[in-house]
Amino acid sequence: MPIELISLFSVPVIKFRFTKHNQYRFPSIERSERIPSGWDLSLNSSFPFIEDGDPLVDSVTRDSLQKDLHYEITKVLTKAKISSGVMFSTFWYNVYHENQGQELHDHLAGPSETNDYWSGIYYNKNASPTRFHNTHKYMKTCSPPMIMEDSPMDKFYHDMYEPPVEDGDVILFPPWVNHEVVPDPNQTQMRLTFSFNLRYTSDNPL
Repeated sequence: MPIELISLFSVPVIKFRFTKHNQYRFPSIERSERIPSGWDLSLNSSFPFIEDGDPLVDSVTRDSLQKDLHYEITKVLTKAKISSGVMFSTFWYNVYHENQGQELHDHLAGPSETNDYWSGIYYNKNASPTRFHNTHKYMKTCSPPMIMEDSPMDKFYHDMYEPPVEDGDVILFPPWVNHEVVPDPNQTQMRLTFSFNLRYTSDNPL
């Protein structure tokens, strides 16, 4: 007897390769701390923007990277047949060394601010997965007592997921999705990612 599984209220996550990745090679830098206000874990972050005179990314490279990423993001959104008229509202980098990470968080704005429509991560150097968490809080309370790994139902009961990524990958996801970077005590190389938020410039559909 055939069955149909319906992905009810699925979370849209888009993954693609940044074709100009090889043009953006950054040197490894020593471990240091720049922890934005309200963040908890140790890391080196330029959040919410990469300022002029930044020690890792100069302004010319920053502007070129934003332009190239924006071009490819709009192409990807157009190919997905959804609104592509987006602009960066924030754009920053995070550097992680051994035992550095980022606590569980989302990218939602404050009560008096306008929320963005997409968040994104560009995995530039020594990529490792971001851990995403299921926002359906009551999902685990109703999980079947046993689900075999090869069951088509298995994916519906994951409470977290780490999309496999390589240097040059970009992922886009809704800002309300909780995610984190788990500190790795065995990390031996600098991990560099560029994060950003996107908002639409108009209500034009495409």
